[in-house]
Amino acid sequence: MLMNYVKTRKLPTVKVIKHNSCSCSEIKDLWQALHESFNLAQHQQVDVSLLEKIPDKMPTKWPPFLK
Repeated sequence: MLMNYVKTRKLPTVKVIKHNSCSCSEIKDLWQALHESFNLAQHQQVDVSLLEKIPDKMPTKWPPFLK
């Protein structure tokens, strides 16, 4: 008897991260891309006024986890 939860499932589509038009399919390439991106952005000015455009929301009331 085949159960529903063991059926073959379609895997989600995956996009490869690209850096300088090259795909980062290996971990060393990904770390190099992250390292270079961080170094480029490290001393750039940040415009925080963009955050003021986000509307405020009421805090969500969470039920207690423990009594």
